[in-house]
Amino acid sequence: MLIRIFAAVFLIIVAGTALGCGNSAAQSEPLVAEMEDTSPTPTPTSPAASSADSNLTEIDASGEGPNVTVAVSDAPTGRPRTHDDALAEAVQVDSGFGGYYLDPDDNGIAYVYLLNPEQRENVDQILSRLVEPDIDIREVRVLQGEFSMAQLVGWYPEMKEAIFPRSAIVKTSIDEGRNRLAVTVEDEATQEAVQAAIAKSNVPLEAVEVSVGSPITLTSYP
Repeated sequence: MLIRIFAAVFLIIVAGTALGCGNSAAQSEPLVAEMEDTSPTPTPTSPAASSADSNLTEIDASGEGPNVTVAVSDAPTGRPRTHDDALAEAVQVDSGFGGYYLDPDDNGIAYVYLLNPEQRENVDQILSRLVEPDIDIREVRVLQGEFSMAQLVGWYPEMKEAIFPRSAIVKTSIDEGRNRLAVTVEDEATQEAVQAAIAKSNVPLEAVEVSVGSPITLTSYP
């Protein structure tokens, strides 16, 4: 009899324990759900922010450097303004412009070549594009030009193609101060050969000054 009573009590205790565990599990589920709900949610990236990031990436890839932080629309062209750019602007101002130079003894005096010296109304605009802003031009003297800068620039590549390769050529250039193309060679034999080559091309020989000069020497430093 006592054994049956103890057995019944044991069953009641086991059943009660099982019910208690079930209630604890049921109560813990909302806590878990609540903890998951209170975790921080990532903020979505707005379209505008994505666009800005894309612009910055494109600037960096274009070679502007990793420190550039402006938008693509505000980015610089990628290269500094050169003297060739200034010459092109001067030609647009006056197609008869043939070059210029400053007086070596007085940089306030500028000499400008024009195909028509009487039409000098654009001279100030030309010089404003070519002369450094810290140089004060007080006087302009217009010279008769024989060739326009547009012609000289157009002939220059053809001239180089006609005379190269020759090892005794020191340098070539567009000489604005003489209204000519210029070639410097090491000796008279090369001078004659270069002149003959130019004469066979479409470049007028009178537009090219071929002179003999010293070869360029490279200095090595320890």
